[in-house]
Amino acid sequence: MTGYDPGRTFSTPADGPKGPPSVEWRTHLDRTRDSEQPIVRGERLYVARADRLVSLDAVSGEQYWSVPILPEGNQPPQHAAASQNTLFTEQFRVSATEGAKRWTKTEPSYVDLMVVDDLLIAARVPDVAVQLNPENGKILYEYGLAKAVADGGVLYGEDASGSGRLVGVTVTSAEPAFEASVDLDPYQLMATDGVLCGVFKSLPANDVYLQAFDVKSGERLYRRDLDVHISDAERIALTDDALYVLGERLYSFSPTSGEEQWTYAPSSSGVTRIVADRSAVYLCTADAIVAVAHDGTERWERKLRSRPLAAPIVAGGRLLVSTETDILAFS
Repeated sequence: MTGYDPGRTFSTPADGPKGPPSVEWRTHLDRTRDSEQPIVRGERLYVARADRLVSLDAVSGEQYWSVPILPEGNQPPQHAAASQNTLFTEQFRVSATEGAKRWTKTEPSYVDLMVVDDLLIAARVPDVAVQLNPENGKILYEYGLAKAVADGGVLYGEDASGSGRLVGVTVTSAEPAFEASVDLDPYQLMATDGVLCGVFKSLPANDVYLQAFDVKSGERLYRRDLDVHISDAERIALTDDALYVLGERLYSFSPTSGEEQWTYAPSSSGVTRIVADRSAVYLCTADAIVAVAHDGTERWERKLRSRPLAAPIVAGGRLLVSTETDILAFS
């Protein structure tokens, strides 16, 4: 699931390695240059890469199963989501325990997938959120909002009618739950702990701003300009205490006031992705993972044999990284 959770926060309340990590296990997979962020459910790890969906033991790296899931047009799967017992891609419903495919979807393409309160939510081209029947992949309901994120049973996004509003509706019944007027184009939204925030752009100037809203009152908490070029969703992470934005530096802002808390200048070039846990932010470079504490000090750097393809996953005290050739667990 892109963004780690339905709130698209690229963060987790878990803890990763405290000190310089060592490789606990390494599992070789078919070489690929494209991969969705891995998914962890319990002690199972799932990753969509090349033309396959692979299930691994997150503790040992042992492979449980690997099934082909090449969609129409021979394009590799770009999106995956998981409930407790089922994996979903753009085309298939797959048993999490057996790897058996249950259905093949024939509806139009989706650009994202997430599971919210056991409901399967997808973004239908052109980016309008819909609820799918998890048993057969058919559309049950269209929510009328785009760039959707979810938190606390509410789906938030941009009003698909083009009214210049952010709206929120309950996931189960689509009852109105939030509304706020905006005069900027939402590029990336994130939601957690009663705050809806994100990166917004002014068009056609393409100036970049941070904005945040109280989801109960609809009140805008702040708006500040951001002198950072944002080209990828995996350059932003949100925790209860900080909003991290990756440009040439890593910036930490207060999620409720927008005040800058600190900046960190990476020693390695080519930092492309970040993810945060309870005590650190992990930066992916072309050949390394760097851990930065929540006060902006560098903890450690770990070199990699090949390029990381997606933001890492933190689970069970381990840092799980998908590279061009392997899945690795650091501890």
